[in-house]
Parts: sequence; C-alpha cells; structure tokens
Amino acid sequence: PFYFLDSPAQVLGAQAEIAWLADRLIDRSSLDLLCAQIEFRLYLRHERLPSWTSHRQPAPGTWSRIAPIDAGAFDGDTLSPMLANDAARVSMALALEPDPINFAKLELNIAAAGPVVMQKTRALRAAVDATSGCRAFAGLGNQGSGFSQVGDRVATVSIDDLVETHI
Repeated sequence: PFYFLDSPAQVLGAQAEIAWLADRLIDRSSLDLLCAQIEFRLYLRHERLPSWTSHRQPAPGTWSRIAPIDAGAFDGDTLSPMLANDAARVSMALALEPDPINFAKLELNIAAAGPVVMQKTRALRAAVDATSGCRAFAGLGNQGSGFSQVGDRVATVSIDDLVETHI
C-alpha cells in the first residue's frame, strides 16, 4: 500500500519464492542485501539497508563477456552507468520495463547514451516473471509500479525464455 512496500503478510506469504531466490544468489553480499530488504519490509528498519550509491558492483573481472538483464529497468538508472563503465565486456544488454511512462524514459536514456549503448542494448516493454504470459500491472510512472490485483495487462517473460530468445 505504500510506494514499493506491501503488508508484512505479503512478504511472509512469499517465503517459497524468497527461498528459491536465496538459493540462487552467487555471493554473500547479495544474500545479505536480500535479507536486509526483507527485514526492512517486515519491520521498516531502514538502517539495515545499505546507503544508496550510483555505483554498482561490477561484474567479476574474470568474466570476459557479460550479457546483463535488467529486470524492472525503470529509466535505465542501473544499466546506463554499468554500460558506461564496462561497455567493452558487454556483448548485449536487455532492459525490461513494463510501465509505459518508465519505458519511454528508458528508451530516451538509452538513445541519449550514444550509439555504442544503443547498439548493445535492447529495451523490451515487458515484466520478468516465473513464466511468460500476461499479468495485471499498476503502472504509476515511478519506482512504485508493479504487479497488482487489478490494472493494465502487461506481457511477462521468464528469464529462461529471455536467454533462449535473445542471448
């Protein structure tokens, strides 16, 4: 009900999905961040969250090529700096954003980043979900957009289908 927050019951009801995700995280810092996000959503303990920074953890230097998928790309605020700092290793990047207002901003920001970023980035107006199909979505034009009980129907795509089709 508040911005990107939901009731604690929603978080508790997602235990199986959270456990599935936690089992797939490849490093301790990612798991710590997931736990901090859960604690924040359950108890509003904002001090558990790391300070915001525009700098993101780079892909390991041992990876010669990377193909990032930015699910919920918003306006490109995460993908654009990563491409600016590591474009040489990016073979292609997928930016998925189902909100029409945010998607328009994303496309403008990709274009403004220049021809190298435009050539390596594909923006898709879709949401990432467990399965490909359609779901109701509340597009608010900000970071609070998300799946909902009612709203416009948006295309969804699974990570497996994305990789098979685009990478």
